[in-house]
Amino acid sequence: FPVTIVVKVKEPVVLFQSDDWGFNRVGSQAALKEYCGGNGELLKGNMALKDALETEEDVLLLKDVLTEGGVRGAGENAAVFTCNAVMANPNFEEILRVGGEYFVAEDVRESYQKVYGHGVGGFSTLVEGNQQGVFDIQFHAWVHLQYGAWLQALRAQDTEVLRGAELGICGVSSSWAKRKLGRSNFLAALDWQPTDEGYSQLLESWKQAFSGFEEVWGKQATSFMAPAYIWSEQVEAMLLNQGLLSVQGLPYQLIPKGSGKFGRKYRRMRKNSSGVQYTLRNCYFEPGENYSRDYVSECLQRMKTLISWRVPVIINTHRFNYMGGIDVDHRAHGLTELTRLIASIRKQWPEARFIGTKEIVNYL
Repeated sequence: FPVTIVVKVKEPVVLFQSDDWGFNRVGSQAALKEYCGGNGELLKGNMALKDALETEEDVLLLKDVLTEGGVRGAGENAAVFTCNAVMANPNFEEILRVGGEYFVAEDVRESYQKVYGHGVGGFSTLVEGNQQGVFDIQFHAWVHLQYGAWLQALRAQDTEVLRGAELGICGVSSSWAKRKLGRSNFLAALDWQPTDEGYSQLLESWKQAFSGFEEVWGKQATSFMAPAYIWSEQVEAMLLNQGLLSVQGLPYQLIPKGSGKFGRKYRRMRKNSSGVQYTLRNCYFEPGENYSRDYVSECLQRMKTLISWRVPVIINTHRFNYMGGIDVDHRAHGLTELTRLIASIRKQWPEARFIGTKEIVNYL
């Protein structure tokens, strides 16, 4: 990740930002197996091969790593995960019932209940961790899906998309998406043009989702992370009017231009003239992508440079690294590497402070 040096801190500050919480990418291990039919090429390189809606065990084990077995609480400099969460998922049954004529969303709480029954999976444990300060749950999306294009593919009877919808899967690769959108899937939820049919309805849905965040997740969101780093100025202005304080992302914003094309607007880690505070990710930690790659050493080397420049360290790490709903060994690997990273940070920089996104704004 490139670095833009604007903000400087007196002591090392470390922040984990993690995306996709609450997103029902793959309904179940059985659904994924049936979709692939033994053909791993269908999802080669896709997070869906290892990602799933978080279980209670997933969240508890992650919490255990962050608090070092409960030794550290929020007041004892426990590591904090900013969990960027969705508010809804596709209601596949209803969408298929109406033939894909329009989009039907289901509340994220209903998604947990559908997948895990009355135990509601990891939802209540996430909310509890948010109240305790171990997790900092922020706004990721209304739905993590460019549903306009996805519905078009569904109505066109695209084999990959229709098969996925029937099995409760939306995070699939699609040749239709590649042809029409210039990328392999439909997950860039805000890749819309203001002239697109349904755009005003989209903005209203996202507005309501942001304003209703506290009702679902226990605290009102103050920060936003756009799916796939793609969002428009109109979306940002709308969220700002709803009380948004900070935008997460890379040093550049991808602005949708249509037909798979994007403009780039470069950002700096600071508060702009409109009052929006930009927090830019500058470290990469995705141990679930490649088990043979030493992400810990790479991240520490990057941190060494950032800390020498007195720049806040903001680590990009997705939920899928720590999920065991598809493969418990995958979760064990991710948590082992995260444990190693946190221990190494404490050893090399004992004075380092772990904070959430809601706190980093104090440095801007």
